[in-house]
Amino acid sequence: MKKNHFFFLLTTCLLLGIGTAYYWYQKPVPSLEKRKADYITNAKELISTYQQNESNANELYLGKLMQIDGQVKELVTEGDQLSVILDGGKTDGEIVCELEPKAYTPIDLPEKGQAMTMKGECAGMLFDVVVLVRCVIIA
Repeated sequence: MKKNHFFFLLTTCLLLGIGTAYYWYQKPVPSLEKRKADYITNAKELISTYQQNESNANELYLGKLMQIDGQVKELVTEGDQLSVILDGGKTDGEIVCELEPKAYTPIDLPEKGQAMTMKGECAGMLFDVVVLVRCVIIA
């Protein structure tokens, strides 16, 4: 009789654990669109800050929600991922804004040279490219 209780308890705990893990895995990530940005800046200033001292810039911006104004240099598609590249001005750098899949429609997409505002989470700098992820188009 005690062996049956142990088996039942073990099975129940296992099923609860699997159910909880599945719930957290399937839970959608909330959009950044309605969240307030931690920092508001423009593309040239952000790149300049990273180029002057990358470790200090990472302390300030890494993982933070950024609102960036800039001019579209190009649009890049890799598989299902669409990225907007913002021009860094006279610097060699640029900002790659990886858009959330549901954050735009084809009508919303900017054209080359267009000024726009993006909001996304800063993922740091790789070479001369500052990367923002989960981006949404603000204006």
